[in-house]
Amino acid sequence: MRKYGITREDVAEFLDGRAPNDFDPDGRLRFVGEIQGIRVRIVEAIDRPGYIVTLHERKS
Repeated sequence: MRKYGITREDVAEFLDGRAPNDFDPDGRLRFVGEIQGIRVRIVEAIDRPGYIVTLHERKS
């Protein structure tokens, strides 16, 4: 998150009320969208809802 200048508040606001786009091969929720003009994919932990496993910049 530091690399992209994204804060925890940015991520919380992004996820608030949003439905996941799909699931990764391990069954974790994946969310895709934009935060501060950066297209991102966020993966949430299965056993700890609200805990972010990864945040990747998406090129397209």
